[in-house]
Amino acid sequence: MKAKEIISGIVDQKERSGKTNQQIADEANLAKGTVDRILQNKPGQGPSLQTVVDIANAVGYDFAGNTSAEGLSLIAQTIMDIYEDRLR
Repeated sequence: MKAKEIISGIVDQKERSGKTNQQIADEANLAKGTVDRILQNKPGQGPSLQTVVDIANAVGYDFAGNTSAEGLSLIAQTIMDIYEDRLR
């Protein structure tokens, strides 16, 4: 599971929650522009892991509940991928 897949899952959960990007930003203590940029899921500078987790929490996305048992180990790899992307 790659960072883009996780963000896609967060976007899907956002749509189910009916929350606006402003509501998510307020709950996650982030700027609305940051939420907008991340949820567009475009290539480029990746967000910090904490920012992704904050947005995921604001929309009720469950990392473990959205993966298979073997996929849980892939989350650890995805976290590493996010950090490696940030270092580039």
